[in-house]
Amino acid sequence: MTKRTINFEEAKTTYGNGNGYGYGNGDGYGYGDGYGNGNGNGDGYGNGSLEYLVKFLVLVADKLVAKWVMKEPNQELKRIFIEAIGIDRFFSQLDAQVVHSDIDGCGNPRSLLRIPMTETTKGYLQAVRVVCPTTGRIYHLGVSPDVVTCQEAVASTFKLKPNNYHPERES
Repeated sequence: MTKRTINFEEAKTTYGNGNGYGYGNGDGYGYGDGYGNGNGNGDGYGNGSLEYLVKFLVLVADKLVAKWVMKEPNQELKRIFIEAIGIDRFFSQLDAQVVHSDIDGCGNPRSLLRIPMTETTKGYLQAVRVVCPTTGRIYHLGVSPDVVTCQEAVASTFKLKPNNYHPERES
Protein backbone atom coordinates (compact mmCIF):
# COMPACT_ATOMS: atom_id res chain seq x y z
CA MET A 1 0.00 0.00 0.00
CA THR A 2 1.36 3.42 -0.95
CA LYS A 3 1.04 6.29 1.49
CA ARG A 4 0.10 9.66 0.07
CA THR A 5 1.08 12.75 1.99
CA ILE A 6 -1.32 15.68 1.88
CA ASN A 7 0.21 18.99 2.76
CA PHE A 8 -1.47 21.80 4.68
CA GLU A 9 -2.28 23.96 1.61
CA GLU A 10 -3.70 21.00 -0.30
CA ALA A 11 -5.91 20.10 2.65
CA LYS A 12 -7.38 23.60 2.70
CA THR A 13 -8.34 23.46 -0.96
CA THR A 14 -9.72 19.92 -1.23
CA TYR A 15 -13.21 20.01 -2.68
CA GLY A 16 -16.07 17.56 -2.45
CA ASN A 17 -19.79 17.28 -2.51
CA GLY A 18 -21.90 18.69 0.28
CA ASN A 19 -25.00 20.51 1.28
CA GLY A 20 -25.31 24.19 0.57
CA TYR A 21 -27.38 27.19 1.42
CA GLY A 22 -29.97 28.68 -0.90
CA TYR A 23 -32.25 31.59 -1.42
CA GLY A 24 -35.57 31.92 -3.16
CA ASN A 25 -38.58 34.07 -3.71
CA GLY A 26 -42.14 33.52 -4.82
CA ASP A 27 -45.35 35.19 -5.86
CA GLY A 28 -48.84 34.13 -4.96
CA TYR A 29 -52.43 35.10 -5.25
CA GLY A 30 -55.39 34.52 -3.04
CA TYR A 31 -59.12 35.00 -2.79
CA GLY A 32 -61.94 34.51 -0.35
CA ASP A 33 -61.58 33.94 3.37
CA GLY A 34 -58.09 32.61 3.91
CA TYR A 35 -57.69 30.57 0.74
CA GLY A 36 -54.78 31.12 -1.55
CA ASN A 37 -52.29 29.62 -3.93
CA GLY A 38 -48.68 30.48 -4.54
CA ASN A 39 -45.58 29.43 -6.33
CA GLY A 40 -41.93 30.28 -6.13
CA ASN A 41 -38.45 29.26 -7.07
CA GLY A 42 -35.01 29.41 -5.56
CA ASP A 43 -31.39 28.69 -6.22
CA GLY A 44 -28.71 27.34 -3.95
CA TYR A 45 -25.04 26.55 -3.90
CA GLY A 46 -22.91 24.24 -1.85
CA ASN A 47 -19.34 23.21 -1.25
CA GLY A 48 -18.36 20.23 0.83
CA SER A 49 -14.71 21.22 1.19
CA LEU A 50 -15.08 22.40 4.79
CA GLU A 51 -16.56 19.05 5.79
CA TYR A 52 -13.60 17.23 4.21
CA LEU A 53 -11.14 19.62 5.82
CA VAL A 54 -12.58 18.92 9.27
CA LYS A 55 -12.36 15.15 8.65
CA PHE A 56 -8.77 15.59 7.47
CA LEU A 57 -7.86 17.64 10.56
CA VAL A 58 -9.20 14.96 12.87
CA LEU A 59 -6.68 12.58 11.29
CA VAL A 60 -3.69 14.94 11.45
CA ALA A 61 -4.45 17.14 14.48
CA ASP A 62 -1.33 15.93 16.29
CA LYS A 63 0.80 17.17 13.36
CA LEU A 64 -0.68 20.69 13.16
CA VAL A 65 1.67 23.50 14.11
CA ALA A 66 0.41 26.69 15.77
CA LYS A 67 2.81 28.93 13.81
CA TRP A 68 1.27 27.69 10.54
CA VAL A 69 -2.18 28.37 11.89
CA MET A 70 -1.30 31.94 12.88
CA LYS A 71 -0.34 32.66 9.25
CA GLU A 72 -3.78 31.57 7.95
CA PRO A 73 -5.63 34.68 6.68
CA ASN A 74 -9.09 33.06 6.70
CA GLN A 75 -10.40 33.54 10.24
CA GLU A 76 -12.94 30.70 10.04
CA LEU A 77 -10.24 28.25 8.95
CA LYS A 78 -7.97 29.58 11.66
CA ARG A 79 -10.68 28.92 14.25
CA ILE A 80 -11.15 25.36 12.97
CA PHE A 81 -7.39 24.72 13.03
CA ILE A 82 -7.07 26.04 16.60
CA GLU A 83 -9.98 23.85 17.67
CA ALA A 84 -8.31 20.82 16.04
CA ILE A 85 -4.97 21.50 17.73
CA GLY A 86 -6.58 22.15 21.10
CA ILE A 87 -6.32 25.55 22.72
CA ASP A 88 -3.89 24.57 25.49
CA ARG A 89 -1.53 22.90 23.01
CA PHE A 90 -1.92 25.90 20.69
CA PHE A 91 -0.81 28.36 23.39
CA SER A 92 1.95 26.00 24.50
CA GLN A 93 3.36 25.79 20.95
CA LEU A 94 3.37 29.58 20.76
CA ASP A 95 5.45 29.76 23.96
CA ALA A 96 2.72 31.58 25.89
CA GLN A 97 3.89 32.83 29.26
CA VAL A 98 1.61 33.19 32.28
CA VAL A 99 2.06 36.81 33.40
CA HIS A 100 -0.60 36.77 36.12
CA SER A 101 -2.93 34.27 37.79
CA ASP A 102 -5.77 34.60 40.26
CA ILE A 103 -9.11 33.11 41.29
CA ASP A 104 -12.41 34.59 40.07
CA GLY A 105 -15.46 35.31 42.24
CA CYS A 106 -16.76 31.75 41.72
CA GLY A 107 -13.51 30.09 42.80
CA ASN A 108 -12.28 29.29 39.27
CA PRO A 109 -8.65 29.87 38.24
CA ARG A 110 -7.80 32.55 35.69
CA SER A 111 -4.52 33.16 33.86
CA LEU A 112 -3.29 36.08 31.80
CA LEU A 113 -1.24 34.64 28.93
CA ARG A 114 1.26 36.50 26.78
CA ILE A 115 2.28 35.21 23.35
CA PRO A 116 5.44 36.62 21.75
CA MET A 117 4.55 38.14 18.35
CA THR A 118 7.31 40.31 16.93
CA GLU A 119 5.06 41.64 14.16
CA THR A 120 2.77 43.39 16.66
CA THR A 121 3.30 46.90 18.05
CA LYS A 122 4.03 45.70 21.60
CA GLY A 123 5.82 42.53 20.49
CA TYR A 124 3.19 40.23 21.99
CA LEU A 125 -0.50 39.35 22.12
CA GLN A 126 -2.44 38.62 25.30
CA ALA A 127 -5.39 36.44 26.25
CA VAL A 128 -7.03 35.69 29.56
CA ARG A 129 -7.93 32.08 30.28
CA VAL A 130 -11.25 31.87 32.14
CA VAL A 131 -13.62 29.12 33.22
CA CYS A 132 -17.37 29.45 32.66
CA PRO A 133 -18.92 29.05 36.13
CA THR A 134 -22.05 27.33 34.79
CA THR A 135 -20.56 24.90 32.26
CA GLY A 136 -16.95 24.53 33.40
CA ARG A 137 -15.84 25.18 29.82
CA ILE A 138 -12.54 26.99 29.37
CA TYR A 139 -12.38 30.12 27.21
CA HIS A 140 -9.49 32.29 26.09
CA LEU A 141 -10.46 35.93 25.60
CA GLY A 142 -8.22 38.20 23.58
CA VAL A 143 -7.34 41.31 25.59
CA SER A 144 -5.33 44.50 25.21
CA PRO A 145 -1.56 44.20 25.56
CA ASP A 146 -1.74 46.94 28.21
CA VAL A 147 -3.59 44.96 30.90
CA VAL A 148 -1.45 43.44 33.64
CA THR A 149 -3.86 41.42 35.83
CA CYS A 150 -6.60 38.89 35.17
CA GLN A 151 -9.17 41.15 36.86
CA GLU A 152 -8.18 44.03 34.59
CA ALA A 153 -8.25 41.73 31.54
CA VAL A 154 -11.76 40.36 32.20
CA ALA A 155 -13.09 43.81 33.15
CA SER A 156 -11.72 45.21 29.89
CA THR A 157 -13.83 42.73 27.88
CA PHE A 158 -16.86 44.57 29.32
CA LYS A 159 -15.19 47.98 28.78
CA LEU A 160 -14.94 48.45 32.54
CA LYS A 161 -12.13 49.37 34.90
CA PRO A 162 -11.03 46.52 37.21
CA ASN A 163 -12.48 48.15 40.35
CA ASN A 164 -15.89 48.50 38.60
CA TYR A 165 -16.10 44.83 37.60
CA HIS A 166 -17.73 42.93 40.45
CA PRO A 167 -20.68 40.97 39.04
CA GLU A 168 -23.24 39.67 41.53
CA ARG A 169 -23.52 36.53 39.44
CA GLU A 170 -21.35 35.21 36.62
CA SER A 171 -22.78 32.97 33.94
